[in-house]
Amino acid sequence: MEKTYTINMLKTFEDCPQRYKFMYVDNLRFPEQKSSKTDTGVKIHSLINYYLNGKDVSKMVVQLDKSDKLLWHNFLNSPVLKYHFLESEYAFDVKFGASRLTGRIDALFESEGEYIIVDWKTGEISDENERFQTMFYLCSLYEVYKQKHVPVTYDSFSLRYVLLNTGTNIRIAFSEELFMQYRNKILGLIDKIENGENYFCYKSAKCKNCKYLKLCPYL
Repeated sequence: MEKTYTINMLKTFEDCPQRYKFMYVDNLRFPEQKSSKTDTGVKIHSLINYYLNGKDVSKMVVQLDKSDKLLWHNFLNSPVLKYHFLESEYAFDVKFGASRLTGRIDALFESEGEYIIVDWKTGEISDENERFQTMFYLCSLYEVYKQKHVPVTYDSFSLRYVLLNTGTNIRIAFSEELFMQYRNKILGLIDKIENGENYFCYKSAKCKNCKYLKLCPYL
């Protein structure tokens, strides 16, 4: 039976195999602590989803506070809205090697044969998280279209991080070289998960903020 992996599963294992064991092998989960940043992200993403799907959001926009209205203003002025909208909150589940990858992309647009993955960002982004999302989304969407027998090439895809707090965006192109690099990285992590016996801990500076700190046998 094919095993299914999400971006959070692979990222967690890369960060700390022991934390992966706690979460996905032992199924030991703690209630998530919501922050104001999380609430803002959920609110703006929901508003964008309604808007892109033709819903009247005017009454909701009026109720936004000043900082959220700035995010909304930057969304409305984003260059990606000039492209042809395909889908919002695009869910995928695709075969990848001997396993499957599943996830959800904020939005998909198309321009002159180029499929554009859009990720709305309401806060700061880290190079580490951006790198992992880039790898996961581009590889997954390429495989989705290829397995649907849509005539595409690697450069038919790109990813845009739209930074709503600054009104800027980052474009990342795709290529065969990047696909092979990303594919090997993803399959390598999956192979370690499925064939590894020791869920070790890296004992890094991140450990002090880990919610499993008191349970970790390595610390």
